Amino acid sequence: MSALDQRHQLAAAWYVLASASPKPIASIALPFGRSDVRIAIDSDGTRHLLFPTAVSTRPWSQFSSPLRDCVRKLAFGAASSLYLDVSCSDADLFSVFDELVLDILSVVSSTDPDPGAKADEALHHWRLMFSAASSARFSKEKQFGLFAELSVLEAGVELCGIEMVDAWVGPEGSAHDFELKQACIEVKAASVAASTITVHGFGQLLPDLNKPLVLAVYTLIESAEGRTIRDLITSIESATSAGILDASLARLGYTTSALDDRLAIADSFGVFVDEAVPALTSETVRAPLTRTIPRVQYDLDVDGLRNAMSPYPLAKIIAEAV
Repeated sequence: MSALDQRHQLAAAWYVLASASPKPIASIALPFGRSDVRIAIDSDGTRHLLFPTAVSTRPWSQFSSPLRDCVRKLAFGAASSLYLDVSCSDADLFSVFDELVLDILSVVSSTDPDPGAKADEALHHWRLMFSAASSARFSKEKQFGLFAELSVLEAGVELCGIEMVDAWVGPEGSAHDFELKQACIEVKAASVAASTITVHGFGQLLPDLNKPLVLAVYTLIESAEGRTIRDLITSIESATSAGILDASLARLGYTTSALDDRLAIADSFGVFVDEAVPALTSETVRAPLTRTIPRVQYDLDVDGLRNAMSPYPLAKIIAEAV
């Protein structure tokens, strides 16, 4: 079968899956190549390439990249098996993802005993390509969010040095952006023109059992007198060590080649998350629902959060959390 025929069959298969209303995921065997390799679409429209494997389970990689992969157990029919799951969430890159599918399948032969392991080896240059594409299109929303997180990080580094860098766990996929000794901090940013901040998942505003959770809200404005993300990185690294943020920034899809706006903090405040904050969590939403809803995001009104804000300045809250 020619590569053109494979592309046509792949396009037809995606169309069939998209029409299936997946809840939470719909899959079919590839129409060509190995019969044990599957493609799938989940309820968010993310496309998946699935290889059976004996590789140990591992969490999702490249947290903010449109191309992510993990090894997880999935069931198609009565039995469940481990699969290398390679996914693409950006519709603008679906055609590139199709090229990835064809390229990886050309490497994995019909006789490979562990197709997932072989595919995993072949993914390296594709990870780099998708990461570069993500960095080139580092959105304004991402800029605002990263600027706010680095502002918290800079304030914490001034207080406790490199320990604050270790506490920045959001880029690793943790529920909260910072896990400190006395509190966890989740950081959100909005422009002065925006009236809401967006919360992702049931875990972002779920407090830790042993310490309080602070929601740090920043309102940012573009200003010629402001600072760039690179300015913040330089400041933090000058107080710690060069390159210390590289891995975390890469996970977030940011490189020094990304375009930066000059931003200034128009306002900032902290909210101790309790029952007064209208959060969707595993405590406020019944467990059966949280298990059947794979992803959720919702907006909170910034002015409403101001009504619940702490009387202490955010700098003082960060200092006490350290």
